[in-house]
Amino acid sequence: MTLDPKQGEEAQEMEEVYQEHLMDHYRHPRNKRAMDDYTLVHREVNVLCGDDLTVYIKLKQEKIVDVSFTGGGCAISQAAASILTEELKGKEIKEIMALSDTRFLSLLGIPVSIPRQKCAFLCLKAVKGGIHHAGN
Repeated sequence: MTLDPKQGEEAQEMEEVYQEHLMDHYRHPRNKRAMDDYTLVHREVNVLCGDDLTVYIKLKQEKIVDVSFTGGGCAISQAAASILTEELKGKEIKEIMALSDTRFLSLLGIPVSIPRQKCAFLCLKAVKGGIHHAGN
């Protein structure tokens, strides 16, 4: 079976677009700020690499009306946090708790190696951990 060279070029172009998207979120993170009027806050640290994220969530009637994060880490953890906070606004708690790892990785748009997945999932872990600890 031979691959159409045009398909290979298109796949490479798409990966480059997603990499640019990821790097844009790293360089210009959305929602990276502390929040004063949050409903819940939760911090997670990746002990393997030192990535450190605190997530602030403001809820109204079981729905996220605002979400932000602070902290530092690698490009993947920071970009993933930025992308995730954009995705979560307006979502209900039950939708967030049901968000699968596969669906979350698809939001990033690029393949993430197994060792780097801990970095990518740090924000999702913080969000779900905060919701869980708040008793929702």
